[in-house]
Amino acid sequence: PFARNPSVFDPPAGLIAVANEPPPRSPELYLSAYYEPEDRIVRIREMLGRKERFSLEELGRMQADVVFVTGRALAPQVVAAFAADPPREPALRAALEALRGWDGAMTVDSTGAAVFAVFYKHLFPEIFADELGDKVVAALRSRNNQSAVMLHAVLNGGLERWFDRQDTPQVEDRAAIFRAALGKAAAELTRRLGEDPAQWRWGRLHQILFRHPLGRVRVLAPLFNEGPFPLPGHAQTVNKAQFQDEDFRVYLGPSMRQLTDLGDPARAQGVLPTGQSGVPASPHYADLIPLWREGRYQPLLMEREDIERVREGRLLLEP
Repeated sequence: PFARNPSVFDPPAGLIAVANEPPPRSPELYLSAYYEPEDRIVRIREMLGRKERFSLEELGRMQADVVFVTGRALAPQVVAAFAADPPREPALRAALEALRGWDGAMTVDSTGAAVFAVFYKHLFPEIFADELGDKVVAALRSRNNQSAVMLHAVLNGGLERWFDRQDTPQVEDRAAIFRAALGKAAAELTRRLGEDPAQWRWGRLHQILFRHPLGRVRVLAPLFNEGPFPLPGHAQTVNKAQFQDEDFRVYLGPSMRQLTDLGDPARAQGVLPTGQSGVPASPHYADLIPLWREGRYQPLLMEREDIERVREGRLLLEP
């Protein structure tokens, strides 16, 4: 029944926030099990809990936030996993050093972000592949949120048996799996971005291509497609940017951002990923891409006189 759906009305904290996280569990109702990991809602509540009043500009910075909560928490654990046996390989030492002191921000120029993202990608198969097999693991990784929920269930404690690999005589623990995953991450970063760790920047891996349907035809691609562009964020940051494991190409993110002060709706702001026009020859075909990538906005005009003041033309459709 609709009345029994999860809901909140006038909460004491004075705020409502959702990020596809699991709703409160009900012993009587099954409300699906396909939800996002809780990184984004944790970060949103963390930012909103800092004070009681925010400007539109502050809320805009929240929408553009790229702190990976799990990355921020796990990076020191990965560093600690090597404390008793520091690595000798230069690439692995560089990867470890990049995580030391990293603040969890998935910015385009961050080496720590690149190292952790590739480590995190390898962590899932390091834990689950020996039990589930490579095909099942690949299928689960293609659904980033589902694999992340599984991963967090193990990392949060109580399921440590998953760390032990079935194909070895010794008993692996969390630290052993962390060391193996970081070793593979260092090797992949070297292969993709070169041997100089200074070139291991997240934006060199994590990019977005805005592909027009006609741009799938190779000769038309330069006319219709835009990009690729370096992009901050991760599948589990507030500024969501979900990507494919194979090439880190972003395929899912915010299709629109909007900021509205309900006490003054005429000052609303918003941005689209590409532009207002679907015609490549138009100056407004892709002019919003820089704003969208950088977390900036344009006015969402509500009053007719404001719209008439800046309009460039009029399109009249007649039968």
